[in-house]
Amino acid sequence: SKEARKEKAKDAARVRRTRESDYFEDLEKFLPVAAPPSQHTTLDKTSIIRLSVAHLKCQDVLKNGLHMPYVKEEVCPDIDLFSCLDGFSLVLASSGDVIYVSGNVSRYIGIAQFELLGQQFSDYVHPCDHHMLSQLTL
Repeated sequence: SKEARKEKAKDAARVRRTRESDYFEDLEKFLPVAAPPSQHTTLDKTSIIRLSVAHLKCQDVLKNGLHMPYVKEEVCPDIDLFSCLDGFSLVLASSGDVIYVSGNVSRYIGIAQFELLGQQFSDYVHPCDHHMLSQLTL
């Protein structure tokens, strides 16, 4: 009967893994962002969770707004804001992770939208610019 218990445990684990995979497939379908069509594979579970968390954080910002303790003075007065309009949009959480990035980002920096979402933006910024980034995300 020890063999029967082992087989029962294996079957239960197989059913659990199948059910978990089905949940992740369903969750991936609900994501507003997907892997590029050229990649006919599904996202891995970690990416699905990362993208889901970024989407939930973005929804929270849309619902509750950004809570700024004070209005910051312009940090980079040399930037012409109108020259920035031909580009991509990016929203960072206060923790510095990317919670929104427009779909055209890959055209400008060669990194796909789904690769950036939920990642720390500082991972993509040159180390010499981390100080400036920290000033922007205070």
